Formats: sequence, structure tokens, C-alpha cells
Amino acid sequence: MENYSFEEIKSSIIDLYEELLSKVSNDFDIELSKNEEDTLIIDFSFENCLAQLTVSKPSFAPYKNVSFEAMTFESEEAEETGYPELVYFLYDSDYILKEEIIEELNSAIKFCLDYLPNQLKRKFTKRKGQININDKKNYRVIHPDDLEISSINSLDGEFICTSTYAQYIIVENGSITIKILPSIFRTVQNKIILD
Repeated sequence: MENYSFEEIKSSIIDLYEELLSKVSNDFDIELSKNEEDTLIIDFSFENCLAQLTVSKPSFAPYKNVSFEAMTFESEEAEETGYPELVYFLYDSDYILKEEIIEELNSAIKFCLDYLPNQLKRKFTKRKGQININDKKNYRVIHPDDLEISSINSLDGEFICTSTYAQYIIVENGSITIKILPSIFRTVQNKIILD
């Protein structure tokens, strides 16, 4: 399913860049690093992470045309390993609309603006709770390797948050491990409910 062409998404992201350029403040820097016929690269410097937005026609990549990746050297994991920690990633696919990818990019930029190293890990790791899937509009496959949660009929039993991966919370119940976006969690009587 072709929802947009390379030229259309590149043009939309240049518009997004120009809009963001007018909003640049002390909170972040933005630079158009490359703008050629087949590649667009925009670099971001946020207070606690760096990000790169790439629009290209990759021959082999986990995305159709758009890649957004943010990294930090400020986290405990980065300090322990000596390598940057992935903070956020977003890749488009044939199944996402142009408007949706622009909306997701705006969310990614907001996430990076608000990002504090280790915050997700400290907030969720070792928390136990129930997961109830009620509203499919809360789920989207952000990366081809991600589990499409909406295809799971039920996730019964108690889950524990074991870690984080970029913007995801990793939860396990002994038989299944899944990545879930924290924005769809709410805590009820020390239980994590997904709805």
C-alpha cells in the first residue's frame, strides 16, 4: 500500500523543518545537514540527547523512507557500556499515512525535548500490574520488528516491567514479553492498566 511518494514525504518534512526552525530556542538546535535529490538529513541537539531525521530511498533498512533516531550519552546504560543509549526511534512503513508520520515525528521531537536520562527506567522497572486491551486506536506498530498488540486477543495475568527500550516499556508475564508505549498506561491501585 503506497500512501505517499518519496518526493511527497521529503517535501512535508522540509515544511516541518521550516516550521521547527521558526520555533528553535534554547531548548534545542536544528540543522539541515544534507538536502540532495535522494537524501534529506536533519540533525537535532536537545538538552539530554541528539537525534537525526533521515529521509531517503534505502535499499535495505527497517523503514520505507523516514528514520528518526535519538541517542544519549547521559544515561546510566551509556555510562556503563561506553556506547550511546537509544532514546527514541521511529521508522515509517507502507502502512502509515503521511499525516501520521508527521504527527509521530512531532511526538518524537516533543519526547526528546522532555527526555530526562533514566526517567522511564526508574518510573516503571519492577512495577507489577494487569494489562487490559480495550481500545485498538492506542496501538501502532512503530517498527516492523514490534509486536502488533492489536492482534492479541487477551493478555491475562500479572505483568512486571523488566526494563525499557528507547521509548518503550518492556513487560513480561513469564510466557510473553512485549514492548508497550508508556503513554497508554495508567496506574490503578498500584496496578498498571492498559486501556
